[in-house]
Amino acid sequence: MPNRYRLAAAACALLVVLFFHLAVAWQDFATISSNGFLYDDSFYAFKIAQSIAAGQGMTFDGVHPTTGFQPLYVFLLVPAFMASRGDPVLPIYIALSILAVFTTLTTWLVYRIARRYAGPAASAAAAAIWTMSPVVIRQSANGLETAVAAFMIALAACYYLENVRPLAEPRPARFAVLGILLGLVVISRIDGIFLVMAVMLDYLILM
Repeated sequence: MPNRYRLAAAACALLVVLFFHLAVAWQDFATISSNGFLYDDSFYAFKIAQSIAAGQGMTFDGVHPTTGFQPLYVFLLVPAFMASRGDPVLPIYIALSILAVFTTLTTWLVYRIARRYAGPAASAAAAAIWTMSPVVIRQSANGLETAVAAFMIALAACYYLENVRPLAEPRPARFAVLGILLGLVVISRIDGIFLVMAVMLDYLILM
């Protein structure tokens, strides 16, 4: 199959994935808030983002500052609350739509990572299993940082496997990009530090 047809097929497949996850995200609010998709911690993140958007700073109650949240995700939500003009539901739908986009992009990265070790059919199957997994579907619409963190982990891992690990002497710029990506992994979810340690250990063993 010519390369342009493969790219077109991949784009169509990713659009289907995106529409599917958006359909989950845009369920009736009463349904999505009562069937276990949204957690208590989801509204904690929403409230902090709302407080930042209102100029109250990083606070949950409007009085006491807090650092007890995953910063990258919350900061991504701030524009949604700024644009909602007091609508309590619209920014939540925007948040879930953002998570759907990240899940779709992660599907593509899963394919790329798998493609390094398997054929196109097996790689497509791996991507399909990822995106259609009930766990992934549920966690992608939970209102938390899960989908953002999964994307950052996949992106950093993909970059490392493609641009650093195979080379005998990678250029310093590639290490700089890897460092930025790993930093984003950590601020998307603090336990991403374990991926940083794993990458460092893997590269030290290679050396």
